Amino acid sequence: MTDAPDKFIGLLKKSIVGVSIEITRLGGKFKMSQEVKKEDREGVIEGFAGIGEDEMKDSVQKWGQK
Repeated sequence: MTDAPDKFIGLLKKSIVGVSIEITRLGGKFKMSQEVKKEDREGVIEGFAGIGEDEMKDSVQKWGQK
């Protein structure tokens, strides 16, 4: 932009707009292998248990049921 004329930069500056948005709530969903077959979900659970990820294992057990 250093090679642009000052008049051009002045016009561009007039077009810059700022927006401020207040976030009042967040939403989400758990996706814990609900869409896979029971055998595959059990494999996920065993895999997490095998690497010591007990919190993830417990989450899949709790939330992974259809």
